[in-house]
Formats: sequence, structure tokens, C-alpha cells
Amino acid sequence: MKKLFAAAAVLLSAFNSTAQSSFCNEENSLISIRNKTTGDTEELIFTFKQPAGFDITQKAVKPPFTDYGGDKVKVKGSTFREIHFQLVAWTCETHIYTSFTSLIAGMKETERFEGYITYVVGLNKGVSFQKQYTLNDSKYRKVIFRFRRK
Repeated sequence: MKKLFAAAAVLLSAFNSTAQSSFCNEENSLISIRNKTTGDTEELIFTFKQPAGFDITQKAVKPPFTDYGGDKVKVKGSTFREIHFQLVAWTCETHIYTSFTSLIAGMKETERFEGYITYVVGLNKGVSFQKQYTLNDSKYRKVIFRFRRK
């Protein structure tokens, strides 16, 4: 019986990881978040699987921050930007490859539910939002937010 249970657990694990990794290829899913620093600027790059059609809003916000369950969320920083994606594939796991620098102090996801994903980005003192732009190719849509030291 123990061997049967162990075999079932292995099969279930293999099925779950295969299902999850294939689901992450769904169009409009947020694949990864990376950052890139050049001199006095830093870019936060959100990569989505094409075709990607969604709405983006970003704005200055102030603490306190809460997640979709109402629990408090702490984000390091002295000023903050909220980045909100609407009409996205929200059940896919996002890979985050960021290292926080002298410009970006921290980032936390505050919402991921029924087509919405929201992050709060904490900026260090003397850093401001500069611009947002989008790059498209056949496989990915990259939404880029640029921050600059004042």
C-alpha cells in the first residue's frame, strides 16, 4: 500500500508541474519581472506572453498597503508607485528576477485575482518615475517603467 501511495504521489506531482508549466504559456500571462540599471536610471521590465491585450495604469500611492485579503503589506521605500494590470491571465506563476538597488528599494504584489495583477514599487529617496513604454515582438510584450535619480 505504501508503494502504491508513493507512486501515486510521484505521478500527481509530475502531472501538476506539467500542467502548471504548460498553463504559463497562456496568452496574456505575466511571465517574468526583471530590472536593469544603467547609470542614474533603472528599468523595471514586465514580460507578458503574446498576444497580450490588457490595460495598464500606474500612479503614485502612499501607505498603508493591503493585499486582496485585507492583510497589511510592507514595502520598503520613501515614495511609492502602484502598477496595475487589468485583463491579464492571473493564475500563472510569475518569475521575479529583481535585485533591489539604490533606486528601487522594494516591490510587492498586492493583488492577483480574476484578471488583475497589482504591484507596489518602493523607491528610495531622491528617485522619481520617468516614463512608461512598451516593446512588442512576436512572442512577448514587454512593459517597461523607467525610474531616475533626481
